Amino acid sequence: MKGTILVLAVVGVMLAGCGGGGSKTASMSGRTPTPTPDPEPTPPAPVAIEGLPAGHMLAAGVIPAGESRTVHEANGMRTTLTCPAGGDVCNIMVASDGSATSTGGTPTLATVRVEPDPPAPVAIQGLPAGHMLAAGTIPAGESRTVHEASGMRTTLTCPAGGEACIIAVASDGSATSTGGTPTLATVRVEPDPPAPAPVAIEGLPAGHM
Repeated sequence: MKGTILVLAVVGVMLAGCGGGGSKTASMSGRTPTPTPDPEPTPPAPVAIEGLPAGHMLAAGVIPAGESRTVHEANGMRTTLTCPAGGDVCNIMVASDGSATSTGGTPTLATVRVEPDPPAPVAIQGLPAGHMLAAGTIPAGESRTVHEASGMRTTLTCPAGGEACIIAVASDGSATSTGGTPTLATVRVEPDPPAPAPVAIEGLPAGHM
């Protein structure tokens, strides 16, 4: 009888031990795993900007998307670098040898002909009061008389070999020229000699022709 009780006690202890282990295992298996962070994205590699003209003036910096920068201008031609609209900004780096790269957006080069600005009008200084200069065009190498009095004549000459002088005259008598720059000159004018008096021709035969 004692032996039976002892065996039952040992079995009970073993079963209790198994039950406790199962509870501990269940508790560990229910633990929430720590999430693994996503890896940082690899930054884009710089892209070489091909075709930059020699002596360009591109500087390091940021060109916003959709904007342009002038990088060269000579002989009536202008080269611009444009960062495409709707994308990333273009982060420009320029090396000591003039080569350049962009990180982010990929810019494009374009070269166009530039029409020169029209020349500004130049004031014509020294016009005499009461002059008769009129608005219009004086061809290169030609002159116009603008005043004459008391044996003196003033002329306005458009220089030869250049552009025509486009004259504008204001209501106050001041004048400007666009294109060529004319010059004023005043000279003494010798009066025309008087016409000789008629001389009678003597001895013409009757019925002469």
